[in-house]
Amino acid sequence: MAALRQRMIEDMRVRNFSPYAQEMCLDRAAKFAKHLGKSPEVLEPEEIRTWQVYLINNKNACESARALRFLHRITLEKERIPSSPSKGA
Repeated sequence: MAALRQRMIEDMRVRNFSPYAQEMCLDRAAKFAKHLGKSPEVLEPEEIRTWQVYLINNKNACESARALRFLHRITLEKERIPSSPSKGA
């Protein structure tokens, strides 16, 4: 994931992310990959949804969702990720 991490860092720097925001996004992306056991580059939409459900049930979903959205849309250059399930659903 080193090349993907480096690209994400570059993408955040180009967009003038604060050092804190960069660290938060990198941390969330690493936890995402670790939880699912593979690189975000090869994930299917259902696997992303599984992570979102996990976050809503166990963690701070808001920051993690933003980091995941950035990784997916900007760094991986994919158009959409599945909608985040609502906590009440």
